[in-house]
Amino acid sequence: MKKMDRAGNILERVLKSLELGQKMDEVRALSVWPEAAGPRVAANTRAVSVIRGRMLVETKSPIWAQECLLLKERIREKLNRLVGSEAVKDITFKVGSFPESGMNQKPDTK
Repeated sequence: MKKMDRAGNILERVLKSLELGQKMDEVRALSVWPEAAGPRVAANTRAVSVIRGRMLVETKSPIWAQECLLLKERIREKLNRLVGSEAVKDITFKVGSFPESGMNQKPDTK
């Protein structure tokens, strides 16, 4: 039983050192962006990445970047609530270039 306890402790330390839990939460934050942002914001933005707790979101225009800045804390809190952890510590908004339709959809791989 003691060997199993030690193996479990070692495995737990290895997983923590790799930060796999944090990385999985960051991926989940990307997937729940449309729900956290709401339909109007989600239709004009695209969550691009989360690295070390900082989410990068591209917006359709400078006006949308400004609008999102005003909503940033509310969206961040909702993201973390949906994910179940403090995966997103900050959100950066920048104007991006992407097609008008299907901005929050996965690319077609056919």
